[in-house]
Amino acid sequence: MLEQLFPALRRSDPAGRFPSPFEAMERMMREPFSGFANMKDITPSVDVKETGGEVLVSAELPGVDPKDVELTLDNGVLTIQGHKTETNEQKDGETVLAREIRYGSFTRSLAMPAGVLADKASASFDKGVLKITIPKSEDAKPTRVPIES
Repeated sequence: MLEQLFPALRRSDPAGRFPSPFEAMERMMREPFSGFANMKDITPSVDVKETGGEVLVSAELPGVDPKDVELTLDNGVLTIQGHKTETNEQKDGETVLAREIRYGSFTRSLAMPAGVLADKASASFDKGVLKITIPKSEDAKPTRVPIES
């Protein structure tokens, strides 16, 4: 966009290895913290839903082997921890031009609502998504209270 306003500053590197100053500024505006990507830990994104009888947790773990994941539920806190192993499959003559995929250990802890039954929790792993189902005790399920007039 900015290069359209200032055509003299268009990309001067024909191989496309180095961004123009305006491309760098646009990227910084679009992704203000992208420069800190290497400093960030791997943190799985999660969705947590509560129904009348259970808590459903979905965690995105692309590229993670299920055997490298451990789940614990202790004192109402669900902890997902594991590691994503790096594969250094670089063939002769290849040059790495970008490296954005993060590898290493991760931990994510989530507070669960009162009354979850840790011993009845179950989990499955499909297409990089970990799905955890934790039933709630009968006492923890919502009860409708009638209003007297």
